[in-house]
Amino acid sequence: MIRRPAPWHVPLVAAFPVAFLLAQNLGEAEPGEAVPGLLVTMAAALGAWAAGWAAFRSSRRGALVASGLVALTFAYGPTVRWLGGMGPAGQGLGRHRYLLPAWVLLAAVLVWGVARLREARLDPGTRWLNAASVILVVVNVVPVIAQTADGAGDVDRAIEEIRTAVPPRAGPPGPDIFYLVFDRYGGLEALEEEFGFDNTPFVKELERRGFSVATESRANYPSTYLSLASSLNMAYLDPLSGALGPGSRDREPLDRLIRDHGVGRFLKARGYRYIHIGSWWEPTSRSPLADRSARYGGLSEFSQVLLDQTAVAPVVRALAPDLDVRRREYQRVQFQFDQVETAAASPEATFVFGHLLVPHGPYVFHADGSFRAHRLRKGREQSFVEQLRYVNGRILKMIDRVLAASDDPVIILQGDEGPFNGSGEWSRATASDALREFSILNAYHLPGTGKPVDPGMSPVNTFRLVLRRYLGSRVGLLPDRSYAPSRPDDYYTFLDVTELLSGPGLGGAAVR
Repeated sequence: MIRRPAPWHVPLVAAFPVAFLLAQNLGEAEPGEAVPGLLVTMAAALGAWAAGWAAFRSSRRGALVASGLVALTFAYGPTVRWLGGMGPAGQGLGRHRYLLPAWVLLAAVLVWGVARLREARLDPGTRWLNAASVILVVVNVVPVIAQTADGAGDVDRAIEEIRTAVPPRAGPPGPDIFYLVFDRYGGLEALEEEFGFDNTPFVKELERRGFSVATESRANYPSTYLSLASSLNMAYLDPLSGALGPGSRDREPLDRLIRDHGVGRFLKARGYRYIHIGSWWEPTSRSPLADRSARYGGLSEFSQVLLDQTAVAPVVRALAPDLDVRRREYQRVQFQFDQVETAAASPEATFVFGHLLVPHGPYVFHADGSFRAHRLRKGREQSFVEQLRYVNGRILKMIDRVLAASDDPVIILQGDEGPFNGSGEWSRATASDALREFSILNAYHLPGTGKPVDPGMSPVNTFRLVLRRYLGSRVGLLPDRSYAPSRPDDYYTFLDVTELLSGPGLGGAAVR
């Protein structure tokens, strides 16, 4: 009796898109983030297999249909992007009203073809799919496992060195502290250089409310990962350079430093209640340190990207508009502002950290706060400026409510980086590139001191200053420097671009 091959390619074909997406985002997504998408994809594939098995009375025919449908479903998103890159004609063909019916037709042809497939072809087809699916999954899983295990001890030590740069010490709390990071909110120079937008009226309004604005502030690093890992731990990231070595793109250590950070540990030791206002971006979506996490519902970043690859995404958006990523981000930002105001009424000493992904895209706000349904119909520049105008007005309303509800709080408004979309090769960057990327909003409401902050103070010193002024810490300030990865594929070999930001070219920049 001839032993026929079991069609175990179905779960592997279902696992491949998830494993591929994870492998393509090594260091940016943790393996655990892939589990929900993997379970849903597996369940759908196995359900399709069961349905096909029942319809054809053949497990192998049902498996071929299931694997083919999974492949078709996940080929939809890449096809839309490919057509979009072919100019107006391709963009027209890539519209869902045309492409979805074509995909339904292809699925029907697939089912018809499998139904007519001769019995003699089922065995070799099953063997081929079994072998191919194993190879595809293994090729994508091995790098994930290798990176997870590589140099773990050295990385752990480097993380702890950064996290304890200012060790926690017990003692009484001070005033409420609000640390609010607005993604890609540039300083006056960056906004003028990038968009020709004068943000001086907003700065004046902040000053009228008692803020001291560091008008010449520069980010310490040109990415949210690096910037927040540094500011939330009051330290530069040099130890990771040695632990990870040249050529590393592993951002998982930065993720750990953002979730479980030195600032939170210090303030928790001083009796603060930590309220974390999360974003959709995984590193700031939640914190294990928080006493309360306020996070607007919806899919994780990884799950959203995975869904967007499929033919299911446009159907979901049509049937449930509130699940549309743009509509959800519009609601999320409003939710975050509301949560900051609610936290101000807490009777306990409170530390609030919020990461708001505005004025960074997607551009979902008109200047009056109404929803922008279309992506870039007005162009990036006008869309950014309109969103910024809304954010400015909403920040001022939030500040007024926080000041009314909380007794002389410390409020920090800060950009993580400027609005420029990055110079991948910083060794070739111009002074203009650097200014647009590193010039940031950095404003402080520091009650009771009467001392303005230094105009050039950078985020690495934000909490060193706050701890000195309000919590009796003797921690010193660090030199205000700016560093950039030497290349996109060498994330932890840093170039010192401080002098570039003050005028001279980058030639001869020191490597940290």
